[in-house]
Amino acid sequence: MNQIRWMGVVTLAFLLAGMLIEPRRNFPEGAYPALQGEAQKSKQFENIKVILTCEKERVSLRDDLVMDVSIRNDGYSDVYLFQSLHWAQGGGLGPYIRDEKGKLIYFEIDPLWPPPPPGDPTLLLCLEEDHFYGLRTVRHVKDLVPGVGKYTIFVVFHPIGGKFLLPEKLRDLPVLTIDDEPIDSNRVTFEVIP
Repeated sequence: MNQIRWMGVVTLAFLLAGMLIEPRRNFPEGAYPALQGEAQKSKQFENIKVILTCEKERVSLRDDLVMDVSIRNDGYSDVYLFQSLHWAQGGGLGPYIRDEKGKLIYFEIDPLWPPPPPGDPTLLLCLEEDHFYGLRTVRHVKDLVPGVGKYTIFVVFHPIGGKFLLPEKLRDLPVLTIDDEPIDSNRVTFEVIP
């Protein structure tokens, strides 16, 4: 019973954190630097890159857009991630699309996933130097954008989980957590044709 209550408290904390991190529809310029293209990385994780690729540069509204996102360690030492990697703004991989005029396009995304149970030995993934960890998604173009035109997509990686979820012996590891700044990906442009 205590474990269920603890998981409920942790889930509520993640939901509240997600609401605070998630960009609002009418955010003021400069309020969310990652959405403005400014890197936000601590020194410890400056060699962690988020790489976005799309299979096609031209798609129709009837097509699917296939996207791969990788979190890559270009450094010389291991870094640990919470291995639960999902598409979710506010915690995980948050995709953003801008139209030709720079306006953000909003679309439905997966709900925020619950945090892993405390003390779970499978919580962490070791991202060794020159290795990557990623996720592929396939989305209908018509569900992402309102119509034809050129669009730019990018992803902001919001690390999830806190060190408090880890067993005591793992808390000194270099772990990307919710306390670290988001990391934004490269920008990918795609054109939607009729």
